[in-house]
This record gives sequence, structure tokens and C-alpha cells, in this order.
Amino acid sequence: MARTQTHADIPQFPITEVIEKNTGEQKELLDGADVVNALQADLEDAFTALGRIETANFMATVADKVIAETALKLKKDKKYKSIKIKDSTGNWRNIATFEEFCEYKLNSSRRRVDELIANYKLLGSDLYEQAERLGFRQRDYNALKALPEDDQKLIAQAIEEQSLDNALDLMQQLAAKHQREKEALDKKINDLVENAKATDSVIKKKDDKLNELDREIEKMRSKAVEPVPDMPGEAELIKLQDVTRTITVKIQSHMRQAIIGVVKATQNSNGLTPKHIDLAIAQAMGLIITASYQVADDYMIQPVLDTETAADDPAKADAEAFTKWQAQQSAE
Repeated sequence: MARTQTHADIPQFPITEVIEKNTGEQKELLDGADVVNALQADLEDAFTALGRIETANFMATVADKVIAETALKLKKDKKYKSIKIKDSTGNWRNIATFEEFCEYKLNSSRRRVDELIANYKLLGSDLYEQAERLGFRQRDYNALKALPEDDQKLIAQAIEEQSLDNALDLMQQLAAKHQREKEALDKKINDLVENAKATDSVIKKKDDKLNELDREIEKMRSKAVEPVPDMPGEAELIKLQDVTRTITVKIQSHMRQAIIGVVKATQNSNGLTPKHIDLAIAQAMGLIITASYQVADDYMIQPVLDTETAADDPAKADAEAFTKWQAQQSAE
């Protein structure tokens, strides 16, 4: 009886080195393809995510510009009041205020919408969009608004050249420069205030001395047995001196304080005053000087311009001269 051949009886041929090599190479090829496919999938996911981010950034930039333009137009014409909304009670009604329009239709606060409008007006449509694309933040717009108009033009040029770093660096440099100028101006104003106080003190001492001399003159008059006639032109001279003292006090004290007041009231955050304020102050001083020269010309008088000589108190000398004149009159 023949024996049935079993699996164990089948000859087992050994796997040669060639077969092992081919098998390993095929496995490596398969593994490499899987890696390439995986990398390709990851790259596609990354590009998709980047595209979404770029789209989101673009939409955010465009959205702020659209909000600013829309709000600016509707706010000016107040057409937002014709828009209907459903309030918290579920009833439909017209928008009553611009704040409601911002909240219900623009999904933003009134303060934020006003900031967007101000930013848009500051740069204009094209430059505003460019600044948004470069990554300008609200603090950057605020810093730009604080600069003078000429400096704003320099920043606008940097924005137009699509250089965010240059624009921000330039703003920092200009802000530091104006801060130094503001500190210098504040110091100058404080010095003027102190000088005005010192001048007030000097004027008060002079007035006190003149009053003392007036009292001495009155005492001398009261002691005279016979009335002594007034020195010729005395009353008119006293009147002239009184007018001079009054004007001098107002110029040296009150006008200084008035100038300091208008400077403090109109200077911007950088310590600079508008050009029309500077012109007005110069005109005010010019009116005083030209008025004095006009009076001098009318009477062919050469004004005393030497500081020390002009500062001498004429009333004191006149009072001493008058005292001597009275003594001579009494002796006669």
C-alpha cells in the first residue's frame, strides 16, 4: 500500500541570499512610499491651514475697513435709525442710537468703532488698508495721532513703502524727540512762572516804597505853616507815573500770566502750541511795542531802551527833587 505524502515530506528549499535581498528591497520601497504619502498629506494639511490663516487675516483687515467706511457714512447721515432690530423682549423696533447700531449690527462697541473711524480718517482708505496688512495695532495708531502733521507724513511714507519695522522705529524716535522738546518747554514755562513771581515781588516792593514816600510828602505838607505851592507840573507828572506803573505791572505780571495760561491751555501732548496761538502772542507783544513807539513819535521823544536805565524808578527821583524844591520854597 502506497504511503500518502504529507507536508513534512515536501522538500524544503532554503531561501537564498538573493531572495532575501529582493524581499528587503521591496519592503523598503513600500515603506518609503508610505512615508512620502504621509509627508504629502501633512504638507497639504499645513498649506490648507496656512491658507485659512491668510484668509482670516485678509478678512479681518477688510472687515475693519468696511466697518469704518460703513459706520462713517451711516453715522454722518444717521441712516442707521431706519434699521430694525429685535430687542431683548423679542419685539422689532428701529435702532435708536449709534451705540445700538454698533452693538447689534457691527458686533462691536461704540468706542471701538470710533477708534476705527479715527484710524481710517488719519491715513485715508489706501494707507489704512496697507497699515492693517502690515499689522498696525491700536496703540500704533494712537502713537501716530500724537505726532505733529509733518511727522505723520513721514510715517505714512514708511507705511506706503510696506515697512512696518521702519514705521514703528521712526515713530519711537519721533516720540522720544518730542518728549525731550516737551520737557524743555515745560521747564521754560516753569522758569517763566518763577520769573513772573519774582517780578511781582519786585513791583510790590517798589509800590510799597512809593507809598511810603507819598506818606512822607503828605506829612511834610501837613507840617507846613503856610501852604506851599505845588511844583509846576507835579499833578500831571504823578498821573503819568501812575499810568506808567499800571501798564508796567500789567505787562510784566498779568500779561506773562495770560501768555502762560493760553500756552498751557492749547499745547498738545508734545508740549507744542498751534501756530495761530504763537502768532497771536507775538501780535499782542507787537501791539504794545508799536503803540509805545507811536506815542514817542507823536511827541518826538527818544525812548530809553537801556535795560538798567529804563528800570530806574523815576518816581523816587522826582519825589526827592520835589522835597528839595519844597524846602527851598519854604526857606524863601
